[in-house]
Amino acid sequence: VLDGCDAARTIVNAGATGDGIGAVYALARERGFATTGICSTLARDAGLAVAPQVQRVFWVDDNRWGGIDPATGRLSPTSQAMVEASDRIVAIGGGGIARDECLAARAAGKPVVFLP
Repeated sequence: VLDGCDAARTIVNAGATGDGIGAVYALARERGFATTGICSTLARDAGLAVAPQVQRVFWVDDNRWGGIDPATGRLSPTSQAMVEASDRIVAIGGGGIARDECLAARAAGKPVVFLP
């Protein structure tokens, strides 16, 4: 996926921790991409480690990890921030949160690529 992107014009953004898709941060930095992370304050409060290659983390005050909030039927603040900050979404695997963000991005007219 990164092969098709210009490192001078692309920011790689994921959930800030090194788990799961966060493994992309090391590869992105090796290739010269700027990196950011958008993450629920739940991760910070739980003491989860931020991937060392993330240059800037944006903590979102959220009582959920992301996805659709069943009480409101809307995206949680973390997922809303992820979708709003992205020009396009590339999901590689993922679960319900990734699904919810991809569907919201598509509904907002943003390009979405899903790689199982």
